[in-house]
Amino acid sequence: MLFEALLALIIFSVAVVGIARALNTVISTSSTLSQERVMRMNLESFLMEIRDREIAEMNAEIADEQRGILYSAIVQEMPMTNVEGKELSDLYLLTGTATWPGSGGEQEQVSAELTIYRPRGGR
Repeated sequence: MLFEALLALIIFSVAVVGIARALNTVISTSSTLSQERVMRMNLESFLMEIRDREIAEMNAEIADEQRGILYSAIVQEMPMTNVEGKELSDLYLLTGTATWPGSGGEQEQVSAELTIYRPRGGR
């Protein structure tokens, strides 16, 4: 009788530890996904703000010190030709990058790109 109770207690303990580990993994994953969602929304907002600037002022960086994320934007001319071979001008590629320290000590990053048509002399 004592042996059976002890065996049942051991099985119950193993099950509880397994459930606790699974719950910890779910919470950790949920937290990571939430942080990444916030970071992506902030990157999108950053790019929307930057694209309204003059072309010469689009290269910029901003740091979110609370979350440890660095947002940077780089603009470059985007050479493109149409089907007739004529060069299309006034097209720019705005690349935004969010960089943050990863869990393994390495830098992680995600990038987004926007194509901008900005005639010379216009906004």
